[in-house]
Amino acid sequence: MNQAEAIAMAKRFFKFVPLGLLALVSPNCIYMVQPGEGAVKFNYLTGLSKQVFTEGYNFKLPFIETPIKFNLRTLNMAFSLAAQNRDMQECFINADVFYKPDVSKLDEIYRMLGPDYAQIVMTNIVKEVLRGSVAQFNAQQLISQRDQLSNQVRHAIALRARQYNILIEGVTISGIRFSQNYQKAVDEKKSAEQEAERAKYIIEQSMHNKRSIVQRAEADATGIRLIGLQVKQDPAFMDLQKIDLSVELSEVFAKSRNRVILNTDLLMLDTFTDVVAATSFSAPADPKASR
Repeated sequence: MNQAEAIAMAKRFFKFVPLGLLALVSPNCIYMVQPGEGAVKFNYLTGLSKQVFTEGYNFKLPFIETPIKFNLRTLNMAFSLAAQNRDMQECFINADVFYKPDVSKLDEIYRMLGPDYAQIVMTNIVKEVLRGSVAQFNAQQLISQRDQLSNQVRHAIALRARQYNILIEGVTISGIRFSQNYQKAVDEKKSAEQEAERAKYIIEQSMHNKRSIVQRAEADATGIRLIGLQVKQDPAFMDLQKIDLSVELSEVFAKSRNRVILNTDLLMLDTFTDVVAATSFSAPADPKASR
């Protein structure tokens, strides 16, 4: 190979060098940010950039800049822990916390906490706030005032997390359970309350029956007293009562399917007999008969 051929070969080689360098560098110049993500770039010469790059293709300096991606969607962390309420009763709480990073503070989040900021910060904050908030409620309030507990926990967690540039979207108390011994005591208390209510109802019913009997007895005594006064004032009142009773008996016998034959004295309860007797007793003697 002479000198001319070597020079020609070198020229052909150097023609492909830019293409090779472009093929080597171009993948390291472009990076993709997916929807719902944000990125900041770390420059090995100038440090961490404050600029946030949104979804799409973005450029970087190869071998000098490195993109750091964050998930900007609302994320969920589930917690299950044991805490003591105001009555020192142990209860088990299940909570869900919804959060996302502050987009304008991604560089500070990465500088202070790193990419696993949620595991570092949220776990300690949520457990501490939940235990402190549950200690302010008794067992009955934890069940009946769950919304108030959720709002209080959310407000406290939001204040604490804001110091670390984390935004709290919501907190949900999904379940509150008590220990088996406490649950057994609650069930026994409910049974005792039901028995007490039942006994109270029986006593009230007995008192009501007692008042009814007393009122009925007083009404009967008043009726008897009035009847005695009426008979004393007019003896014929008893005869009128006998006639009314005779009418009722006759109606009962008339509606019966069986045939009943009664004499007049029995049907009228000897009403007319008493009248005749009274008349015959009071009639004057015949003067002719005495002669």
